[in-house]
Amino acid sequence: MASEVEFYYDIACPFSYLAVSAFRSIPRENPIKIQWMPIYLDSIKDRAGVGSPIVKGDCSAKKVWMERDLKMMCERYNVPINRSPRYEDQDGTPQKLLASIDNNGDREKLSLALFSHYWLKDCDIQDSKVLENIAKEAGLSLNVQQQIARGEEPLKKLNEEANKLGIFRVPCFRVSRKIYFGPDRLYFVERELGNNQASELRLRLPSSATPGHRAKLTFYYDFVSPWSYIAAVAIERLVEQLKPVTVDVEWVPVSLPGLIQANKAPVEAALDAANPAFLKATGRDMQMQIALRGGMPFKFNSKFPYISTTTLRAILVNDAADLRRKIFQELWTADRDLSDDKVVAEVIEEAGYDAKDILSKAEEDNIKDQFAQNMSRALKAGAFGVPAFQVNDGTLIFGQDRLNIVADMLCGWNCNL
Repeated sequence: MASEVEFYYDIACPFSYLAVSAFRSIPRENPIKIQWMPIYLDSIKDRAGVGSPIVKGDCSAKKVWMERDLKMMCERYNVPINRSPRYEDQDGTPQKLLASIDNNGDREKLSLALFSHYWLKDCDIQDSKVLENIAKEAGLSLNVQQQIARGEEPLKKLNEEANKLGIFRVPCFRVSRKIYFGPDRLYFVERELGNNQASELRLRLPSSATPGHRAKLTFYYDFVSPWSYIAAVAIERLVEQLKPVTVDVEWVPVSLPGLIQANKAPVEAALDAANPAFLKATGRDMQMQIALRGGMPFKFNSKFPYISTTTLRAILVNDAADLRRKIFQELWTADRDLSDDKVVAEVIEEAGYDAKDILSKAEEDNIKDQFAQNMSRALKAGAFGVPAFQVNDGTLIFGQDRLNIVADMLCGWNCNL
């Protein structure tokens, strides 16, 4: 059982502030030592555009979601935050100051003080006089300007070490040589620390819902997305788990490439997928998410990414649950090439349906119009990717790793968004 965690962070990242605040608030029987590892995200090699989307995101829909997600997560973890855009353009000065401090205890004191002054008091933490006052409040007597100059090389070394470890974004927890990104992976960190019962945060359970409670769940998905597959399997299980709450699921097929194009997502998004560290972390995260959801067959499709709307239009012709499951399974368990319409026809026939009839109708204008309406609806709701969800036509929630929040909402939990 591990008793030490390395925490990689950037003071200018709000999710770093949220993550360490939430982590430190978790009650434990045994103390956990945090090794504070400041890095400057903008200097990490081969980031491929995975910096803070709140500060630099060109995709407006994603930026809106990240702001909303931050607020929602802070509310759920009871972490106060006073977000202001005044001092967002950071040059790494606070990170240099932190890297210059060798004593981990002193680095912790100053880090916590900087987080507080930046994310609660809205201070300009690039100003050396402000930094000197913050250091004094933390009980440290420093010549800030000298320390900043001294910290340039140590910070560079920390950045290089992080890059070698495969750390390409913050916040990041490293425990037992395993890497976990983000405040939404704390339960995995807790399991590494010996708490085998750690799980996703839930604030509203079916037992607390009003008798006869009924909710609508809109699920935007694309067969091409492995995350949509994981979410699709999880949703069917969730509907059963939330009883006696009645959940009416509306399955809305959309085109992931179409959403990306419509949102004018930056080219870096494509580079991101080519980043070896990103791919490794994503693959591992998929396996963890699959295990968390109770397990399911999964094999990454060798034809990924493919672009085809045939399966999406076919499911609009016949939205049978078993056909939808069959398409997902053939893509993500059997490695079938569903960019080939002949293979699509085979899959439809194997599911027990008339492929010729379905594929013929899939080319009709009314189906194409319905698909266009789905896309318009998803974009209007704020979708920039899949899987995405709405509960009772409310605020859009993005990602299969937010299904715990979706479950809470289905049981009646409300967030002050």
